[in-house]
Amino acid sequence: MRRSLQPTQVAQVVRLIQDGTSMLAVAKRFTVSVSVVSRAWRRYQETGLYTRSCGGGHESRFTLSTCDRRDIVWRHCGEHSAACNILQHNQFGSGSVMVWDGISLEEHTALHVLARGSLTAMRYQDEILRPLMRPYAGAVGTGFLLMQDNARPHVAGECQQFLQHEGIDVMD
Repeated sequence: MRRSLQPTQVAQVVRLIQDGTSMLAVAKRFTVSVSVVSRAWRRYQETGLYTRSCGGGHESRFTLSTCDRRDIVWRHCGEHSAACNILQHNQFGSGSVMVWDGISLEEHTALHVLARGSLTAMRYQDEILRPLMRPYAGAVGTGFLLMQDNARPHVAGECQQFLQHEGIDVMD
């Protein structure tokens, strides 16, 4: 299945959707996922264009001179990174804070703050899955389905084994 459409195909997609064809039928016709069709349609509605605009952009460049070692570079396509387009991005030396919350239609877990260090697979398992998510899954009962964002700690082998051992289904 392809992940993108050519501009002429996007024009055809737009025309089919305007004529009332469902996004699923359009996706099948062009052998792409519904999300590819949805993005093309949304881009057309927002910009009126069949192609992604090059326009202004944002890229990240690494440096050792700021707290988080990143500079933000604003430039147009084809334009070189002139000094006037570089904006240093400072985090004020405070690091970052990560929060986690489990939600469902009728319930939610307590908000958990991970204030120090990076989230590793072991930390995710020890601080999120065991003490927060496992009891929550038990409280929700049969039919509980965990949805996560496929971040590396979430899909690490030891976390997947833990979830399988606990009998917790994960949405693909």
